[in-house]
Amino acid sequence: MHSLDHELSINASPQRVYRALTTPDGLRGWFSTGSEGSGAPGTNWDMAFAGSSTRFIWEITTSTPDTTVAWRCLEGPGDSPGTSVTFDLDQRNGGTLLRFSHSGWPHTEGNFVRCNTLWGGLLHRLADFAETDRPSPLYN
Repeated sequence: MHSLDHELSINASPQRVYRALTTPDGLRGWFSTGSEGSGAPGTNWDMAFAGSSTRFIWEITTSTPDTTVAWRCLEGPGDSPGTSVTFDLDQRNGGTLLRFSHSGWPHTEGNFVRCNTLWGGLLHRLADFAETDRPSPLYN
């Protein structure tokens, strides 16, 4: 199995980054305004995208305050169902070092490459939102 891995320094506390990953308003601030769910472990995020039939459903598998958030894809395009994402947050130099992994890919073709680019853009929007509290979701 293959994984997409990213690392990003964010000029915001782990608490702010964690809130952006675990609350509906947080996800709407950087990911998609069509994000619905409670953010509680064992529940799902339902992410819709305006003007598109594409939809993701992510099960929240881990939510350790200010440290780790993990989701498992239940529904989505291509090879994404069955994959998992993990956001590890480490306090560093007054901010947060985010280590991200999207694992469980069966190959490195097609959606794997597109998702790598997509997650790079999304993670920078996550950082901007955590740092400024100004929403700028990739998908409105």
